[in-house]
Amino acid sequence: MIKERIEKDGIIKGYYASSHILASEYVTDKKLLTITFGTGARYNYLDVPLTDFVAFEAADSQGKILNSIIKPKYKVEKMANADLEVLKEEIATAKKLELDNYKNNLKLLLDTVMAEELNNFNNLKDAYHMMGSYVSKMSDFNNSKKE
Repeated sequence: MIKERIEKDGIIKGYYASSHILASEYVTDKKLLTITFGTGARYNYLDVPLTDFVAFEAADSQGKILNSIIKPKYKVEKMANADLEVLKEEIATAKKLELDNYKNNLKLLLDTVMAEELNNFNNLKDAYHMMGSYVSKMSDFNNSKKE
């Protein structure tokens, strides 16, 4: 099951809560799927259409889709092992970006509500600061768990 997902410049990176598969990277214009296992082993699967990648990414079990759809259909290349410490940093960065986006969206929403309904929401500023503090504490907690 996918834990984190980042899509930028035609590259989709996914990080998984899987017993064997740690991460994937899909380059949309090249139809190149790279799978990284928990051991650091990496494999490129060539000419994988977006539909099969999406099936892999969205599955409850990436391993089942890898074994039933990806491996039987596509040419594979063994790559150099991944640096697991670098991958852990990427996952931590993805989580931080997700929390930052959440905080920014929350602030925007509350600022909008305050601007439009200030008279009806006298305690909204206090609620906003409490929520911001809560999100900050969540971020600190998540970061401390990784160390």
